[in-house]
Amino acid sequence: MTAATVLCIVGDSRSGSTLLQYLAATQWGVATAGELRRLPQLIRDRKACSCGAPVADCAYWRAVLEHAGIAPAALHAPPGGWHQRRGELAGAATLAGVPRRLARMAAPDAAALADQYATLHGALAGVSGARVVVDSSKDIGQALVLALQARLAVRPVFLFRDGRAVIHSQVRRTGIDVGLAVRHWVRLTRSMLLMRRIAGARGVTVMYEDLCARPQAALTALLAPFGVEVQLRDPPPPSEPMHFLGGSPGFTVTSVELLAPDEGWRTSAPPALLGTFEALAGPLNRRLGYGA
Repeated sequence: MTAATVLCIVGDSRSGSTLLQYLAATQWGVATAGELRRLPQLIRDRKACSCGAPVADCAYWRAVLEHAGIAPAALHAPPGGWHQRRGELAGAATLAGVPRRLARMAAPDAAALADQYATLHGALAGVSGARVVVDSSKDIGQALVLALQARLAVRPVFLFRDGRAVIHSQVRRTGIDVGLAVRHWVRLTRSMLLMRRIAGARGVTVMYEDLCARPQAALTALLAPFGVEVQLRDPPPPSEPMHFLGGSPGFTVTSVELLAPDEGWRTSAPPALLGTFEALAGPLNRRLGYGA
């Protein structure tokens, strides 16, 4: 199976992962999976690929599964509860230097799931001919579990955005309670910073605002180390349909030159939301470099 590097995006929802994977997908040598961890669910529920066809009927994903030698019914869904937590701890231990063999013995279910992810990522590379596979599942647990496999090189991509913008967008989109959203953001951001420290040079950091303001530079820093020569064209339509799982299927970029961070929260976020965020997460947000 084709050797490839997997870039596993880790971050909160509404942080720019769809934009990042879209721009990456326009580059030769890059395949984008979307939220690969949801593949079993999307097949079962007859949900659509970004190409418009149900994932179960999409020729691209059928080719990936055939290349991987995995029947749809044999796909492992991510476990929950203690099994998931044990897998995440085993993955973190591997990143910290514990021998992978011992970590896999401690979490055999997670090890099997990690091997499945690696097989699917490898199949994506094999079908597309890509040298880099971008997985935008955003789930920190998946990124940790992937450390348990040794077939492919995996680089976590830590995607950050001003927390005030993230919370405002989440509340406006889903109606979630502000306090709950902020507390989740705090827990996730702290976990990301801890994982980034453990991963060291293996991790890559992308700031949403930098990606929007300087997309060529941000993508080059992300992809050039793996032999991808970034060439952003304007407009940047893909040469063929994209096949993202989950996310925002209808997302598109009409002009790279006109890309700009969505700063609408600065004028439309309610004062109560900003006050709650400041009380619960202000210092952590400033730690990321977001002040004014």
